[in-house]
Amino acid sequence: MMAGIGLTLLGSLLGALPILRVELRGGMPRVAETMGSLAVRLFVVLAGVLYALLLGGVATKPFLVWVGISYLLLLPLDVLYLIRSRSGVEDER
Repeated sequence: MMAGIGLTLLGSLLGALPILRVELRGGMPRVAETMGSLAVRLFVVLAGVLYALLLGGVATKPFLVWVGISYLLLLPLDVLYLIRSRSGVEDER
């Protein structure tokens, strides 16, 4: 349980880095940073799942269930963070 939740939380935190980096520079995140943030989150979780399953140190079904549950529960929070970071951004056409 804790491994699945921890892995998803790590993905969520690392996924926020592209947006945070732009905000610390005083800019507004563009679409590339926004999509990159979600891609980082997804790939960190997928790589962690693959690594954990290949090592064999976790029970497969419960681990995958907890990764899925925690991913779905953290996704709205990440999207809310992305929306708030992009508030006030003008149309980028």
